[in-house]
Amino acid sequence: MAEGGRSGSTLIGLGAFLIFLGTLFFLAVYLGYLQNQTWIFPWITTYRVALGGLILGLILLAAGLYTRSAVKRYERRLEELEQARRQQEALLRAKAIELGKARAEAERKAIALKLTHARLKKARLKAEKRKQSLLRVRGKLGERSKRLKRIRKLAEV
Repeated sequence: MAEGGRSGSTLIGLGAFLIFLGTLFFLAVYLGYLQNQTWIFPWITTYRVALGGLILGLILLAAGLYTRSAVKRYERRLEELEQARRQQEALLRAKAIELGKARAEAERKAIALKLTHARLKKARLKAEKRKQSLLRVRGKLGERSKRLKRIRKLAEV
């Protein structure tokens, strides 16, 4: 990413410098400080060098401005995406907390259900023991009553 928002500043600076030099050359030739002479090839003149500097400077300036705006646009988009990611993470955390609460509630209910089952089992066993003891007592009483009936019969005879 661009450090300190300086993306494209090199191109902008270089473009402005070339525009300045091109304008300086053009004015120097126009005011007569420099002659409009040919350079290396006959079709390269001082006017054309100045014009080329101006055009190249404008191109570099435009490229720098475009680069800067593109980087700012992408940084803004990245920030929006980062914000959306943070919101999604917050929603996920909230849902995880709700899910954790629901799990804790379900575990608490499961434990309560197990305790209830254990109490019911204990109560059933206790009732079964009472029933068995009642049956034993009834059996003994029945046996005693049979004995008593036999004793009565024998006593009558």
